[in-house]
Amino acid sequence: MASNSLMPITFSSASSSGIPIPIPIMTPQQARGHGTDLQALLHFKAKITGDELMIMESWNSSIHFCQWRGVTCGRKHRRVTKLELKHLRISGSLSPYIGNFSFLRELRLVGTNFYNQTPQEISGLIRLERLQLTDNTISGEIPPKLSACSKLTLNDMRGNQLIGEISAWLGLLSNLRVLGFRMYYSVHNEVVETCQPQVGSGGNRSHLTFKVGRLEPIDFIWNRITSQFKNYSYIMPSLVLVDEPTSTLKYTLFLSIKKLFQGLNLLDLATASPEARGNATDLQALVQFKAKITGDQFKIMESWNSSIHFCQWPGVTCGRKHQRVTKLELQFFKISGSLSPYIGNLSFLRELRLVGTNFYNQIPQEIGRLRRLEVLDLTNNSISGKIPSNLSSCSKLTVFDMGGNQLTGEIPTWLGLLSNLRVLGFYRNSLRGSIPHSLGNLSSLEKFGLAFNALSGIIPEALGQLTKLSFLSIAANTISGVVPVTMYSSF
Repeated sequence: MASNSLMPITFSSASSSGIPIPIPIMTPQQARGHGTDLQALLHFKAKITGDELMIMESWNSSIHFCQWRGVTCGRKHRRVTKLELKHLRISGSLSPYIGNFSFLRELRLVGTNFYNQTPQEISGLIRLERLQLTDNTISGEIPPKLSACSKLTLNDMRGNQLIGEISAWLGLLSNLRVLGFRMYYSVHNEVVETCQPQVGSGGNRSHLTFKVGRLEPIDFIWNRITSQFKNYSYIMPSLVLVDEPTSTLKYTLFLSIKKLFQGLNLLDLATASPEARGNATDLQALVQFKAKITGDQFKIMESWNSSIHFCQWPGVTCGRKHQRVTKLELQFFKISGSLSPYIGNLSFLRELRLVGTNFYNQIPQEIGRLRRLEVLDLTNNSISGKIPSNLSSCSKLTVFDMGGNQLTGEIPTWLGLLSNLRVLGFYRNSLRGSIPHSLGNLSSLEKFGLAFNALSGIIPEALGQLTKLSFLSIAANTISGVVPVTMYSSF
């Protein structure tokens, strides 16, 4: 009798219906591949540092990894062919083990918060067809070893913090249909050579020759590009060159360009005004602010997206003329996170009010670059560290209120230089030392709160010069002395 040719089966734990689920026994080669993919997924998970929606909790041994959220496997070999995590509020860096997904065809990590550089090991994905890492905070240069991924049809890295040059090896990816390096957060990409028909990058005259027959969009938005265009029609007959007024793409031979680009579908080239460049800077700063948010109970940050102009985002106010951010106000919105150093790039900001939220860590030194800042109100958060010395540059401050935080160190003497201050509050912190005599120079000061700290020493007589003072609170400290007689007339 002929032997049975059916593959033997084993049974897993019972399904919800109580019936055992048959699983084919794998060959040793399949088992090794299965273990490799599982290991790569676990290392991917290990690099996740934030997971607000608890997506990674479902990545466990209770179900097969092919059923983990965002993971797709091929039917035959049960190897990972697609990893897709879009807008799922996770953050972390990409594990080098991602290069072990030897059957991976699509890697889509969009609108999350992956940071650091793209690992060089990604070049091991020789079956990869689609690489989409848009809207993250990935930094560094474009990995040169991606040239090994010859099957790529889509390489989209828009909305990151890439630096360096557009590499020559991109010209080797002959299957590319979409290539995107739009910089929402940065304008470091500078292409300044002549295109004939090469795109040059930087001063060393390394060039990129596009020999791509099916390339659809090339996106140079939010870059600083100066180029001359020659005859590309024989190289890219289906080219769609898209640019917006927010770019400074300069061009020559405009009248003949449509004739030269026989397959050109859209050409929109413009030179950005200083206002447009500033607009991009503010957008970058806001997106970086959002990237530092780790908790958002009311989902406020979900509306901070490209569907509407950032001046319409909740909590953001812009000036009418230049559309620059002049006010950022998020009060009692139950959001938490740390303050991004990029906040110092909001150069038109006049009011920063983050009250009753849960911002923690230190105030970035970059906040001292806000020379137009008039109101800084960060009361009732969990901000720690010392009062940033760079704030002495914010000479227009009228309100500086840090009450209800975890500030340490001493009250700096340079506060006496902020002659426009009307409100100064450091109550309910952990400040020590004495009250500086220099605060007597704040002739416009009306409210002064220092209660519930660890201050000591005596009340400086110089405070008697604060003739406009109507409120003074120094309770719950170990301060001694008497209130200067000259202050009584102020109350």
